[in-house]
Amino acid sequence: MRPLTVKTKRILAAAGGAAIVLALLLGVDAISGDPLSRAWSRRAAVRYAEKLYPGQSFTVLGGWGGRFFRYVNEVQSAQSADTRFEIETRFWLFTDDTGPGDDVPDHVWRVEQRRNTCLRLEQAADEQLAALAREQYGEAFAPYNESGYRPFVFMLCCDPPYKTQQGTVSCSQNAAAWGGALELDEPFAPAVLQKVPTILTACRICPGGAVTAAEEKQALRELKAFVEGVGWSADYYQVRFLCPSEGSGGFVEFAASDAVPAEDIKAR
Repeated sequence: MRPLTVKTKRILAAAGGAAIVLALLLGVDAISGDPLSRAWSRRAAVRYAEKLYPGQSFTVLGGWGGRFFRYVNEVQSAQSADTRFEIETRFWLFTDDTGPGDDVPDHVWRVEQRRNTCLRLEQAADEQLAALAREQYGEAFAPYNESGYRPFVFMLCCDPPYKTQQGTVSCSQNAAAWGGALELDEPFAPAVLQKVPTILTACRICPGGAVTAAEEKQALRELKAFVEGVGWSADYYQVRFLCPSEGSGGFVEFAASDAVPAEDIKAR
């Protein structure tokens, strides 16, 4: 066998060095990602979204990932406030929008099934009802900023409430079943609350830190009467009772009523 020439040795050494550098770069990319791959994933996400929704333009709101050549970006349509979802890019070549479960793409889960729409309408309903309540009741319900509690919490597309093993009342957002009744990007109006099953939870302040069963029922009656009096509605009502927390300036919850169907709350 002829010995390697100096030129050949240099070429092999350069190739070996390049292979080592490439391996190190790939190793770093697999652990924490790199700016070039992240930028590539952002462009891939925008292209993917614009193919899903022709005629709309998208921007990337933010992203995360990088480990094992996997990047996830959240995209937002410029034409539709509710068209927002996450897109994943793997190994620079494979791009799709994986969903939270059951193999449902994220754009179906969040956009087509109207979960984004529900969240936006719920927030608008919370804020508008809180403003109406302040006019009528003053500070009877939790303030937004100090307490960590929201005065009113609507949930659209809810399942019937049920008690858990801990005795609390829970309710899930079943947009897959009822979200189709909502229009994408539709503005909030009280009539929206009649399109889908809705639960309203109110956080009421009771300085004494104790309520009786009779007082819980009376609070539910007052809540329902107030909501219907301003032309709104809910299928289920619940009241959570708060008292001031000593020294913190906030509030703590000490009791909660069951979530009760509207038809079971009697006027008297």
